[in-house]
Amino acid sequence: MLLAFAAFGLVTIGASLSRWQWLSMALLVGSGFTLTTAFSTLNSLVQEMAPEALRGRVLSIFGLAFRGGGPVGSLVAGGLVRSAGAPVVMAGYAALLLCVASLLLLRGASCAACSALDRREGRGISCRPWRSVPAAAVPGSAPPRPGPAR
Repeated sequence: MLLAFAAFGLVTIGASLSRWQWLSMALLVGSGFTLTTAFSTLNSLVQEMAPEALRGRVLSIFGLAFRGGGPVGSLVAGGLVRSAGAPVVMAGYAALLLCVASLLLLRGASCAACSALDRREGRGISCRPWRSVPAAAVPGSAPPRPGPAR
C-alpha cells in the first residue's frame, strides 16, 4: 500500500512537471491506477485489522475522515492554485504524499527488523500496538483464555 502511495506521488509529480500533453495524460492514467490500488488496499487493511466488536465504529470513523478530508484538501488546494498555479500545487501535494509514504516505509523496515529481533529473543514486544490490545479490553469480546505460566 505504501509503495502504491509512493508510486502515485512519483507519477503525479512527473505528470505535473511534464510539458507534453500525451505524456501527462499517460502519467495520469498511471496515477489513477496507483491511487485506486492504494485506496482499495487501505480499505481492506482497515477492515481486516479492526477488532470484530469495533469494526463498524472503526469503519465509520475511517469513512468520515477519508471522505471528509478530501473536500478540505481541495479547498486548500483551490486557494493555493490562485497564487501558485495548478501544476505547482499538484506537484507539492504529490511530493508531500511521497515524503510521508517514504518515511512510513523506512519506519516499517526498521519496525520489521525490531520485531524480528524481539521474536528471536523471545520478547512479545510489537511495533503494532493495535495488535497487542488484550481481548478483555474490547467490548463484547470473550475473556482471555488461560495460557502457560511465564
